Amino acid sequence: MRFSYQLKEKDLLAYQVYTASKSERINRKQKAGRIIMTIIALFLVLNFYSAGNTMMTIYFSIVAAGIWIFYPRYFKWRYTKLYSNFILQNYSTKIDEEEVIEINKDNIFIKDNTGEGKFDLTAIDSLIEVQEHLYIQLNIGTALVAPKDQVPNYNEIIDKFKSLNVPIVDETNWKWI
Repeated sequence: MRFSYQLKEKDLLAYQVYTASKSERINRKQKAGRIIMTIIALFLVLNFYSAGNTMMTIYFSIVAAGIWIFYPRYFKWRYTKLYSNFILQNYSTKIDEEEVIEINKDNIFIKDNTGEGKFDLTAIDSLIEVQEHLYIQLNIGTALVAPKDQVPNYNEIIDKFKSLNVPIVDETNWKWI
């Protein structure tokens, strides 16, 4: 089975934020940032309350509530921007270039403008299906990103990986923001 596609910046960004959302370290960082920023605002609330300054107490109470409510969205927006810049700096040669993947009975062949390679099928950890992409997760810590809208027979690809006993991870309900 052979298919080709062109990656866009949004495809690479989707993979980066997907892996970030699954990272325990990044999730801890988000929770810690939310808690620390809220505690700082609450400390200011207590400080102004003890000083008898009602207006500043109300203001920082609203700020603390706003931080608690909106910090996760801000964190995700910030990481999206960070990863977007990272992609433009490091993967600009992959954007809008044709990539070819050929799945054989004992290996997977990959070709793009930077070169080509062949991996044994045992090097595939899993196939992850999200709403708009397929991620072929390799055991070397990287993945192949395939946009579903450019792969007309992606259901056949899923069936092929099932027949090869590769674990299929259904993440079609996953969302970053």
